[in-house]
Amino acid sequence: MTTDFRMAWLRVALSVLFMASASCALPRGGTGTDAGFIGPDAAADTGSDGGTTCVPADCNDGNACTDDLCTAAGCTQVPNTNSCDDGIYCDGFDTCGDGSCQPGPGNPCTGGTVCDEARHACVGCTMDSDCPLTDTPAWSSCDFGASPCALSGMQTRTVTSYACDTTTAACVATMEPQTQACTRPASETNGLSCSTGPAAGTCVAGSCCTGCLDGSSCVGGTATTACGSAGGTCSSCNDGNALTTDACTAGACTHTCTGCMSGGVCVAGTATSICGSGGGACASCDDGKAYTTDACTGGACTHACTGCTSGGACVAGTATAMCGSAGGACASCNDGNPCTADACSAGACTHAIAADGTACPTGVCATGACVQCLVSADCPDPAASRCESSTHTCGPCGGDPACAHFTSPALPYCWLPAGVCMASCAGGCKHPVYNVCYSGTANTQCGSGGADCVNCTASGQTCTGGTCG
Repeated sequence: MTTDFRMAWLRVALSVLFMASASCALPRGGTGTDAGFIGPDAAADTGSDGGTTCVPADCNDGNACTDDLCTAAGCTQVPNTNSCDDGIYCDGFDTCGDGSCQPGPGNPCTGGTVCDEARHACVGCTMDSDCPLTDTPAWSSCDFGASPCALSGMQTRTVTSYACDTTTAACVATMEPQTQACTRPASETNGLSCSTGPAAGTCVAGSCCTGCLDGSSCVGGTATTACGSAGGTCSSCNDGNALTTDACTAGACTHTCTGCMSGGVCVAGTATSICGSGGGACASCDDGKAYTTDACTGGACTHACTGCTSGGACVAGTATAMCGSAGGACASCNDGNPCTADACSAGACTHAIAADGTACPTGVCATGACVQCLVSADCPDPAASRCESSTHTCGPCGGDPACAHFTSPALPYCWLPAGVCMASCAGGCKHPVYNVCYSGTANTQCGSGGADCVNCTASGQTCTGGTCG
């Protein structure tokens, strides 16, 4: 192969290669400039060679009020202000705005003509038939007012009729407002929320039920047997508990405990160990005092005093200083009598009489009284005085002052058995020192004929007939 031939072949090969390269840059559905090649590049691609990412035909949104653009960022729709048609002739010439067709400025007809929408024309007249036909629009939706429960409402429409005014050759419109009643079934409103004043309710059969439903009927909802609110189902407030007071308050059942609460449970509250009322906490009535009777009465603890009260406090009532029973006032059992034994027995004072002859501050006891003497021996100087049985006092023999001189054996003598003054002791024996006569028959004073008395007991003898033997 010659050198010239080789050069010719190389030129052909390069020419083919250039044409192949040019074919890669042919338009592919768009316009743009490919940064990697000389000449136009209309292809939609995602490479880095500067080609667009959209095809203009795909950017058409079918909206006459937007200009569709294919840019490097993709499809873009820009609102325009072109003329457009909103489908209504009688509102005037329409223009685009904000990307949509905007109604025109109003009636396009002038000079006594009337816009006839049906004909899409402005018409004048020489007779009524030249004017637009009567416009009878559809009824409006049913207006049921403010109540969501209402089943009866009203529909409205305005009928426009035209007549030709032959003096002006213009069609004159007459507008007639019309109304008609309309209804809806209760099923459309049942269950809707409603209110009557501040009370919330539910629509039932065309009314706002703020009480409750007893079956299919709306009732007040305030009865204990049918309690509820806001159109809910009525309930019975009877909880079956005899210890609660059942009631319906503001549409809600309440159960007030008439006894007391023990561990969260309402109990009768009548037991001494579990006592209370009004739903309060139960309490034990045991006050720990043996001299009170604890009880639960009417749900309240009582503590009856079985002792006595002193200064408002209940005490046992068994002490001599504070004695009493059955809650009465305590009393002291001290009667101030030294000849009685004061005590408190079963809440009552007792005063046992001391035995006669028991010593007391001023003498001896006699039938419960402190006296000077019972017998002459009780006197301070039994040899010189005698105990008067009527007064239980010690004094001179028979109260005769003549018998008061006992310090010497001077006459007269005091005959102690009789308590009288005697000239001698011839009927018995006399005291060896004092002028006192004894009967002479006692073992300690034995004698006769007025002789000195002898104490027979000193010799272990007894006195018989005035003689020891």
